[in-house]
Amino acid sequence: MKRQNNIGRIVSICMGCFLLSVLILGCGSGNEEQEAGGSDQETSQESQEETEGSATESYQMNINGVSFGIDMDSEPVVEALGEPEEYFEGESCVSLGVARYYRYPGFNFSTYEEDGKHLIDYISVTEKDITTAEGIGFGSTKNDVLKAYGSDTGNMQGVMKYKKGDMTLSIWVDGERVTGIEFQKNRPQTDEDQQTQAPVCCP
Repeated sequence: MKRQNNIGRIVSICMGCFLLSVLILGCGSGNEEQEAGGSDQETSQESQEETEGSATESYQMNINGVSFGIDMDSEPVVEALGEPEEYFEGESCVSLGVARYYRYPGFNFSTYEEDGKHLIDYISVTEKDITTAEGIGFGSTKNDVLKAYGSDTGNMQGVMKYKKGDMTLSIWVDGERVTGIEFQKNRPQTDEDQQTQAPVCCP
């Protein structure tokens, strides 16, 4: 009788140890899977951020905390900047569709239409109080421009050109002072472009 009781106790102890080990292994596996899943999610988010950043790669303006540049969606920019001094629509200079033109104190910009969105294709600074995101504006020196953007890629006297992504930043310099600033989308001209009869114009 005592032997049977001892055997029963031994079996109970073994079963308890077995269930405890299964429970511990199960919990450990779950944590590892959760950590692996979190790592995959973080990698996916980083890839998405890199893709979004490269899609809007350009030099930018920064007006009252609102940053914007070439190929960026104009609607949130207009919403953040507020009502323009002047607005009108016309044929797009860089694609078939409707172009929008906005004029604000000290600068203006235009858009082209693509996939139902109105993306910025041109920005022009018109007053000295407006600067680029790097702090360059009317009256800045040529040395200021070189410090902000480095050596230019232009070959025209009096115009310093910088290319980034699918855009060109043009800075006019009279002597040693900046007198004009423009951001413009690059669009190579081909025979196919001429056949589409897309209008050729400037904002």
